[in-house]
Amino acid sequence: MARVEQDRASAEYPREDCPIDQAFPESNQTQGEEVFIHKGGSLLPVAFTASPIRDEQSQTIGTIVEVRDIRHKKEAERRQELLTNELNHRVKNTLATV
Repeated sequence: MARVEQDRASAEYPREDCPIDQAFPESNQTQGEEVFIHKGGSLLPVAFTASPIRDEQSQTIGTIVEVRDIRHKKEAERRQELLTNELNHRVKNTLATV
């Protein structure tokens, strides 16, 4: 998944494909994870919620976006996967000697 996100982050990203921008035209709340490009060029994994803003007639007039930095969460997931893989490997080695 990270490879796809990196490829997508390095290429031109059509506005109509952006899930955050979909909250306005579709008039519904959108949640997900994306990778933003920091002004220094580094990739920043984020979780977001994009919600439409409505006027008194319930017409969508804008979008509010909440963005959370999830670098620590993604790093913890990578460490957990690494540990799980190591544990699986050790269990297979132990069973192979039985």
